[in-house]
Amino acid sequence: MKKLPKVMIIEDDKFILKAMDYKFIESGFEVKVAMSAEEGLLILKKWQPDAIVLDILLPGIDGYAFLRTVKADAKLKSIPVIISSNLDEEVGHHPLASQYIVKSDLDLDELVKRVKKVIKG
Repeated sequence: MKKLPKVMIIEDDKFILKAMDYKFIESGFEVKVAMSAEEGLLILKKWQPDAIVLDILLPGIDGYAFLRTVKADAKLKSIPVIISSNLDEEVGHHPLASQYIVKSDLDLDELVKRVKKVIKG
């Protein structure tokens, strides 16, 4: 049996989260979702994805703090993180992130392609 690629989505907008979750499952991914950075960090203790799609403006810990925490962890730092936010790219992009996507321009097919690309390296 072929191993499915794994992606974690951290997004606090339920509609966007459901749309992303559905699209990744439909595209052959194993998916875990979190509505906060804290929830995402708990998932990472038990499950390691091949990529993370991360919103920045989250309740509690923001996406930047989550990103710094992941990249400081020896077991997790190699996981590519794609930021998905409505912040202007110049403001929102972070050097630790693999890519940046403006959420209001989000094309789910393009998001899946980008995740597949960062997983393959």
